[in-house]
Amino acid sequence: MKTLKIEIPDSEYCGLRQIAAKHGVTVRELLSGFIADATGSAFSGGSDERDRADQYIERRFADYINYSNDPEAVAERDRRFIRSERWYSAERRYAEYERQQRASRA
Repeated sequence: MKTLKIEIPDSEYCGLRQIAAKHGVTVRELLSGFIADATGSAFSGGSDERDRADQYIERRFADYINYSNDPEAVAERDRRFIRSERWYSAERRYAEYERQQRASRA
């Protein structure tokens, strides 16, 4: 287990405390939950939460990554997508579609 220490403005910490209180958790639980969802750990809240965390990170930091000029960044983005629930969901939907098409031709 690792300990992470960050410095944030008092106003942001106050905001985090308010958000956590609104949901009946501590600031530590709030941040730990988001980190679990963002990293896809075993402590994640589920596939929807993982997808939302991934969407947030992609949207929030998209300007910092120029995929077109960095092949390794493109590869990492693709690896994350393949591991994501959205990819598995799309694969399942396509497999079901293919099965239905074969059944209708039989």
